[in-house]
Amino acid sequence: MVDLGYNYRLSDIQCSLGVTQLAKLPRSIARRQAIARQYDAAFDQLPGVKPLAVRDGVSHAYHLYVVQLDLERLRVDRGAVFRACGPRASASTFTTMPVYLHPYYRNHFGSGPGLCRWPKRPTSGFYRCPCSPA
Repeated sequence: MVDLGYNYRLSDIQCSLGVTQLAKLPRSIARRQAIARQYDAAFDQLPGVKPLAVRDGVSHAYHLYVVQLDLERLRVDRGAVFRACGPRASASTFTTMPVYLHPYYRNHFGSGPGLCRWPKRPTSGFYRCPCSPA
């Protein structure tokens, strides 16, 4: 991100649609949490694949389900992971650079590597799995 974008406002119609969608939110989050539990079970004993931890007492909404892949241990690169996912790869991706490392924030606020404890590790091994209840 080189520059900040616009702060778009919602119309009354968009707001009324949003309010209607909020009623469905608990059911949607419960479904995403069920999908996350399936991922947890699938990755539990898989060497080189570690789901990101969720703190005790936190109810995660799972907009994304992220795993950390030890690419050296798995002896693969990012391309091999995409190919292994086949047609599902379009719904999955490796994580992108943290916001504070984007040029806009670096230039305007002096942020950069080392600002945050995470990620000191390269983000190339963090993989986002689809978690939407389709």
